[in-house]
Amino acid sequence: PQHGAGRYVCEVFPHPAHVALFDLPRTLKYKRKPGRTPASVAAEFARYQQALAGLAAADPPLAGQEALVAVDAGALRGRALQELEETLDAVTCAYVAWYAWHHGPARQRVYGSVAEGHILVPWPEAMAARMTAPSEEKPSPSKEKSTMPDSDRTGLPPDTLNARIGVLTRREVEARILAPIIDALGDAFGREAVIAVVRDAIIRIAQEQGMQLTATMGGDDLPAFAASLRFWTQDNALELEVLAQDGDRFDFNVTRCRYAELYRSLGIPELGAVLSCNRDWALIQGFNPDVDLERTQTLMQGAAFCDFRYRRSERPENA
Repeated sequence: PQHGAGRYVCEVFPHPAHVALFDLPRTLKYKRKPGRTPASVAAEFARYQQALAGLAAADPPLAGQEALVAVDAGALRGRALQELEETLDAVTCAYVAWYAWHHGPARQRVYGSVAEGHILVPWPEAMAARMTAPSEEKPSPSKEKSTMPDSDRTGLPPDTLNARIGVLTRREVEARILAPIIDALGDAFGREAVIAVVRDAIIRIAQEQGMQLTATMGGDDLPAFAASLRFWTQDNALELEVLAQDGDRFDFNVTRCRYAELYRSLGIPELGAVLSCNRDWALIQGFNPDVDLERTQTLMQGAAFCDFRYRRSERPENA
């Protein structure tokens, strides 16, 4: 800008863009940090990729990202995972610049000084409407955090199946429906690719259900989460050995898992992790993003017990 009209450099960060572009209640926690498990990071990567895929229907539309959003972050390690992170962030930042050029000043916000350096943030109409809406009534804690998943916002009634029939019965119904569908789609499109799509969809659903669970339990602390396990243990579906429990930690072992027994009895043990175990990290991230889960083994995988270790640790929002 100091040199007159023409091109100039602006700085763009992916984190505020995630919240604004993807209409998220918080930033995505896909960066590898102490206390974040590989599975929780992979779940956030999947959410990031799904959000980018949604830009194909945005204004302006971002096409040609099919290969990028199909990458399985859970199968990557080291430099390969770092490259995926950098590529996703680069696409996001490039889209922010394009969005600003396409829509002009009305649909962007600048924080800082154009002359001395600034951060460019997209400002979609939905975000602008929320930020400019009158706030005569002080929002309650339940309103400050969105607890309604996308499916509910589109008109479906709230999901109350867990409370009505228990999770074990629900998983059996889901498995009996999904297993033959996965087989049929696998024959047509390749089983590995179909399972990857199912896995990513279930992770997204689990995260949304975690957000709804916060509303159901009336809070997002670990005692509330511990109380919610009654849905998963109903019908003696799980036998737990609680090792430690307070406001900052919740440690327990699962010594019997009828979910694992269910998938084996249905002849689909290989789908057990996809349909059930992989939900655990996404569920707690939706319930409270400041709670981390570490789990190193499962009965589904043949271990003697599942080791669940939950920790609450406050972090800066952009950490």
